[in-house]
Amino acid sequence: SQHVGQMTAYFGVTIRDFWQLWRYVTFQFLHSPGDPWHIVFNMLGLYFFGTALENSWGAKKFTFFYLGCGIIAGFAYVFVGAIFQLPGNIPIIGASGGVFGILLACAVMFPHFRIIFLFFPVPIRLAAVIIFSVMIFVVLQSLRSGNTGGAMSDVAHLGGALGAVYVLW
Repeated sequence: SQHVGQMTAYFGVTIRDFWQLWRYVTFQFLHSPGDPWHIVFNMLGLYFFGTALENSWGAKKFTFFYLGCGIIAGFAYVFVGAIFQLPGNIPIIGASGGVFGILLACAVMFPHFRIIFLFFPVPIRLAAVIIFSVMIFVVLQSLRSGNTGGAMSDVAHLGGALGAVYVLW
């Protein structure tokens, strides 16, 4: 709808408006209405993995961690997009960067967790290795082919995970 488009234009992270710092927080609270499964899986990940981290760290530290991973995801999108000279007005929105940071933190802190991955129970660390390996492969293939636009969401996801690495070490 037009209202969602306006919200995205003002609050989504774009390369052109990289200097508008509020966007690095606000984009995490927007989502495309055309993709309900994406937000469902983001919120499930936030609930199941985020609860474990919040119980371990407390609400304040968890909130800063989650938002920090999302902020780094936004910066990763802008940085890689600027390097590869992507159109500056294409916004990124969503909670995925923060959620992938949470996933990585849980894989490091709670290796005993088992999750259902592609219909099979697997250790969380194995799932994280598979997920992040596929993302890295997609990004590298896109860079190699020159079609970087399609991989920019994965760049943001990896940026969120990078935020987790920064905080955990």
